[in-house]
Amino acid sequence: MFATVEIPQAGKAAIYSGVFWPHWEIGHIRIRVARKGRVLPVATCLLGVAVLWWFGFLTILGVAVLSSLVIALAASPAYERWSPRFPEGFFKSSVDELSDDLYGNSYMVVFEGIATERGWYGHKGIMHRKVQILRVLKWKRI
Repeated sequence: MFATVEIPQAGKAAIYSGVFWPHWEIGHIRIRVARKGRVLPVATCLLGVAVLWWFGFLTILGVAVLSSLVIALAASPAYERWSPRFPEGFFKSSVDELSDDLYGNSYMVVFEGIATERGWYGHKGIMHRKVQILRVLKWKRI
């Protein structure tokens, strides 16, 4: 499933889509965002691999493997974990299918919400943003 790339607008109501992962402590919505600032770290890593090869610390096979890993990581989509605050009573009254099996499943969600600035939120700072969900437009177990 391909997720749309979202451009978060801090402090403004906007429509976002993502995947909700319920958890008793670190439940979050995983939002795909635009990749930024990956060129310099990737170039630095590839230069480091070339230097290791130049000085004889890596074989050509090692260079190929490490370079492939760096490029694969750079090409992977960028995601943020958002700590959601759903509307009051959403899980009790709005969605009947959530009664018993909320945990252990994931849900595709499209919602209107207000996101915070990027930072370190939630349990041990693993959330990139907080989001106040104003209304849920679409909810589907995946």
